[in-house]
Parts: sequence; C-alpha cells; structure tokens
Amino acid sequence: MSKPPYTIDQFERACEALDTTYQLDTAIRNTIIDRVLTAALADEEGAQ
Repeated sequence: MSKPPYTIDQFERACEALDTTYQLDTAIRNTIIDRVLTAALADEEGAQ
C-alpha cells in the first residue's frame, strides 16, 4: 500500500486555508472535501 501524498494534518490545514482565503459556503466546502477524500480513497484502493 502506498503512502498518501499528504497527512491528515496537512489536509486540515488546507481546509482552513480554503475557509480563510475563499470563505466558501459550507455546502461547497464539504463537497470539495468529499470529492478530495473520495479520490484519495479510490487512489489508495487502486494501489493495493
């Protein structure tokens, strides 16, 4: 299994940066996060 290219801490910091830079609507922010996590999980499963 390959290591993800980022840590949970880095991901959370990126989310905070999105919030402060773009002040996204919560639904839009959650959609972005959901898509990123889904893609990361798919990559991880594909690597196994």
